[in-house]
Amino acid sequence: MKHYEVVLHIITPVIIHTGELYDSLELMILGNQPDLLSIIDVGKVFELMSDEDKEKFYRYVKLLRGDEAGDTNTLSALRGMVQSTVLKNPDVIRTKAKASKECVSDIQNNFHAMVNKIFKDAVTGRPYIPGSSIKGALRTAILEAERAKEQREKPNAKLVDKRGHKHIFKANDFEMQIIKDTDSAIFSVLQDPFRILKVADFICERNDVSFDTVRVIGKEKKMKGIPVYTEMTASLVNLKTECVARGSITIDENSLKYFGEEERKRFNSMFSKDNIIKSLRHFARYLLENQKHLMDAEVKKTIEQQCPSGSINRAPLRLGRFAQIESKTFKIKREEKGKENINIEGGVSRSLIGGKIPAGWCVMEIL
Repeated sequence: MKHYEVVLHIITPVIIHTGELYDSLELMILGNQPDLLSIIDVGKVFELMSDEDKEKFYRYVKLLRGDEAGDTNTLSALRGMVQSTVLKNPDVIRTKAKASKECVSDIQNNFHAMVNKIFKDAVTGRPYIPGSSIKGALRTAILEAERAKEQREKPNAKLVDKRGHKHIFKANDFEMQIIKDTDSAIFSVLQDPFRILKVADFICERNDVSFDTVRVIGKEKKMKGIPVYTEMTASLVNLKTECVARGSITIDENSLKYFGEEERKRFNSMFSKDNIIKSLRHFARYLLENQKHLMDAEVKKTIEQQCPSGSINRAPLRLGRFAQIESKTFKIKREEKGKENINIEGGVSRSLIGGKIPAGWCVMEIL
């Protein structure tokens, strides 16, 4: 077993949604700090209410959900009930988090605002980055580096299986063609060397989270579409202090016995510390030097400071939702009609935190 202890230096907030949403009553502004959201344990609040207030609570919720006719003051009345209980019993506040003015305004005025949750440890409350997300980023970067070495510019989609039948081409067949360095390869789980790559969840050292909107920016930097309200990890750019997550990468060398001798040598090299760093740097170059969508100057400078060109154990990578399509694909030109190199430069639009900051930028340090 090869085992690497790894540190992720979080440059811009990482956003990976659990699929769950905050209830509108869980997030509340208290006192005179309009940029600070309190995350409330609504269950505890309800337990502390009198029977009369519990009846009112049920009544207001039914009105807001449209079960019965209500008026425009219902939301403020319900929030007032919860807020009154919270002020008398501050222990029902789970934690507090920074939030943008736009996000706060929309949450406070819209009972149905959908605020996405990120992954957090159930015991400590610390945010974490799922190992599967990091493994996906490593897989793409390593395979892209191998593809570039082989100068493989497009997949072979005309395939036949072992029985001589026509095989319906899938995207992961191209991955196997890169792994096997042959045009005839068809994806097989048993022949996929990435099953020996084990990536743990990365736990953030800070409990801090923040809330903001993610806006789609189109042509001429104009905002369009509906904003996404979301929780996100703390980051160096936002807090102006180091924010890290720690985890590990393990290579299960015992499973290499299922491959031939030449393949074992190749895969050992592919998953070496040096090759992981080189592959991530190779892949990030496309993103950092994208001339169609120029990198935010402050973010780029911060990445360069955290990851100097001579470093042998650090490399940039981009994780999570809103990392853009070109962060997740091979650098080959697609054959569809049109002038855009989607896989290389991205499309017309960007999804940016607050309409300004690119999400998910980190620097990986393998110790």
